[in-house]
Amino acid sequence: MSENWYDSRSQGVFSFSGSGQLLQRWLHTMGIAIIGVMMIGWGDFGLSGQAMLGDLLSVLSVIAVVGYLLIGQSTVKMMSHWLYSFCVFMFAAGFFTIYNIVTNITFLGYSRLDWGMFVLLATVPMLSHLNQ
Repeated sequence: MSENWYDSRSQGVFSFSGSGQLLQRWLHTMGIAIIGVMMIGWGDFGLSGQAMLGDLLSVLSVIAVVGYLLIGQSTVKMMSHWLYSFCVFMFAAGFFTIYNIVTNITFLGYSRLDWGMFVLLATVPMLSHLNQ
């Protein structure tokens, strides 16, 4: 038997117990988040359909962000951050261009401040990938 108290046979026990604690924390965190979502939804229930639509869109955006992070986590291992971000932003630009055309939303008529915000929304998120 090994003289060290920690050897390869005990590694699984420590890993398993650590994952149990992480799972328990995750379940508590998710429970609190779900209760919070229900409280916000209940408060908006009597206001209007627009408030409920906003809540639904908020939940869908969270699902989209989680999907983006999960897909990106595995995809970035196969390609550069720059290429991945470029593909994501090009998809978003294409999607919203088609959406604007289908719903007859004009691309013109925005103020300089609006266009400045559009430029910032397009460029600032890319700054996080400069050192990667």
